[in-house]
Amino acid sequence: NRDSNNNNNNNNNNNNNNNKDNNNKPPLSVLVLGATGKTGIVLLRKLVSHPSRPLVHAFCRRRRRLPDAYKTLCTSVVKGDARSEEDLDRALEKTRADVVMVVVGEGDAGTDTDLRTANAKALSRVLVDRPHVRVVALSSFGAGKSRIIVRLGIGALVTRKLRRILKDHSGQEAAFLSTMPERTLIVRATAFIDGFPVG
Repeated sequence: NRDSNNNNNNNNNNNNNNNKDNNNKPPLSVLVLGATGKTGIVLLRKLVSHPSRPLVHAFCRRRRRLPDAYKTLCTSVVKGDARSEEDLDRALEKTRADVVMVVVGEGDAGTDTDLRTANAKALSRVLVDRPHVRVVALSSFGAGKSRIIVRLGIGALVTRKLRRILKDHSGQEAAFLSTMPERTLIVRATAFIDGFPVG
C-alpha cells in the first residue's frame, strides 16, 4: 500500500512536471457541466486521459450519480444546479476554470424542457466578469437554423418528439451567441456512438 501511494505521488509529480515544462504554463482547468450524463462521462474519460493533462472538474446535481472511478480521476467534483448563478459562480471560483464544457441534458425524467437555455443564460451572466473563460456547448443538429429531415412515415412523430428538445438547444445557442459569441464554440453533432464515427 505504501508503494502504491508512492507510485501515485510520482505519477502526479510527473504529470505536474509535464504541465510545467509546456512553456511554463499552468495546466488548463476544465469545468464539465452535466458530468453525470452519458455524454458527460465520455467527456470526462477523454479529458482525464488527454496528453496535456488538464485539471478536470465535474459539476453535477447529484454527486452520487458520478461513478466512483471518475470521482477519483477528476481534480474536483462540484455539486450544484446548472441553472443557479450562485452555484455556477461558486464552481468557477473554486475551479478557476479556463474552459467550461456544457453537456447538460433534460434532467432525470426528461421533463426539464428549458434546462439548456436556463443554464446558458445563468452561465453567460456569471461569465461577464470572467472574460478569459471560454465555453464549448454541445448542441444538436436541428437547432438554430439547421434542420433535421426525416422522410419516413415516422418523421412526424420524430419531429414532434424532438421539437421541445431542439427548442431548448436553440435557446441555449441564442443565449451564448447573443452575449459572448467570441468566447463560445457551439458543437452540433449529428450523433454520438461510443467508438464509432458517424455523419
